[in-house]
Amino acid sequence: MTATKLPPGPRAPGLFQALRYLRDPVRFMTDCHRRYGDVFTMNLGKLGTLVTLVRPDHIQEMFKSTSPSLASGQGKLLEFYVGENSLFVTEGTDHKQARGMLAPPIALSRMKVYSQLVQEATLSATRDWAPGRQGQVLDSALEAAVEVMVRAIMGLSGEESRPVRQAVREYIDGTTAPLLFFRWLRADLGHCSPGGRWHRLRARCHEVIEREIARHRDPSCRDDSMLGVLLASEEGAALPDAALRDHIFTMIMAGHESSGLTLSLAMYWLHRTPDALARLQAELDALGPEPNADALSGCAYLEATCQETLRITPIVPNIVRRLVGPLEIAGWSLPAGVRLAASAFLAPRRPETYPAPARFLPERFLDRRYKPSEFLPFGGGSFHCIGDVLALHQLKISLGTLVTRFRCEGLASPEPKIVRRGMVLMPEGGCRLLVRERRSISVPSGSAAVPG
Repeated sequence: MTATKLPPGPRAPGLFQALRYLRDPVRFMTDCHRRYGDVFTMNLGKLGTLVTLVRPDHIQEMFKSTSPSLASGQGKLLEFYVGENSLFVTEGTDHKQARGMLAPPIALSRMKVYSQLVQEATLSATRDWAPGRQGQVLDSALEAAVEVMVRAIMGLSGEESRPVRQAVREYIDGTTAPLLFFRWLRADLGHCSPGGRWHRLRARCHEVIEREIARHRDPSCRDDSMLGVLLASEEGAALPDAALRDHIFTMIMAGHESSGLTLSLAMYWLHRTPDALARLQAELDALGPEPNADALSGCAYLEATCQETLRITPIVPNIVRRLVGPLEIAGWSLPAGVRLAASAFLAPRRPETYPAPARFLPERFLDRRYKPSEFLPFGGGSFHCIGDVLALHQLKISLGTLVTRFRCEGLASPEPKIVRRGMVLMPEGGCRLLVRERRSISVPSGSAAVPG
């Protein structure tokens, strides 16, 4: 090692850098990368010091490290939001045990049932998409995503799922970036204060989830939902309600945000890239007028489109770890207390790995398989997303259903600004489409689309 200090970075005051990171994270990180290189430091004031890695070999070094100095990057930062038992904040043995316990309920053996559920929810969420409709994709995408998560995790559908869906979405939407990053804003100063409203939303969300946990603890009410499978195991049944609540909310929140936002982004990029849209439509048209979820899941260009969407606009900008001890990495000796980030936004935009990185080219995923350090929408290492395969599968079925059923025209601005939506990123203004044509798709016999 030749360096014993932090990598270079902006010298502006920490508060100024923190505000830039919150308001326009993509431009701030891009400016830092251009000026300071593949390893740079951002001083985010009370939010901490963030050392960012961009090169795949440096990121691989981070993901493969077994150093006890590397801990969950979120630590206490998200505990107030997702709970102290969430996979997002637990570490060490607790984290490994929780992953092992939660793996069976989301096993791939449930894929066929899950596929049909995704298609039904997508059709239900777009039931009012008539020709001539102009509007956002995001609202419908999020509605479909939360419906899928609540049905898959709790076994609820139709009107019985409405209180859970509403409480979860209001809590997620109400947890804005300022509330996430500035603790003082979360103080409960009364009914009209931001913190007071947020505390009420959290209490309501906890209440509806805990009510479902209590119902599923009764063996006569148990079903084959993820919660039912979890409580049928000895380990899951022994968990206190608070721990179950934290796990359930984390799964709903992560699946809802990632699937809904990425579906909206995929429609955005397709309708800005006519060649890609035409190629995808041709692949899907070859399946016949009413392809089912099984047929959609086997489409190679559809999967490549989903992967390219996740590459060019990942909804999480950084994969973060916290240093609880000193660590040597990427040619630097970093002190305890800093946070280390693998840039999920900048790394997949390196022309050495992805030629013409600013272009939306799904075919690049047909020609090559990328390493986890080059394509990292689901994180990496010991904190890799436990539901990554199901998340990609859900995106494929939802996107394939939309592109098969509708012919649309994009209304989005040509150069979107990427902004924060709570914990995640999205284009400012989202994706707006004009529906030109609506085709008929039948839901498989024996099932019915879920009312909204």
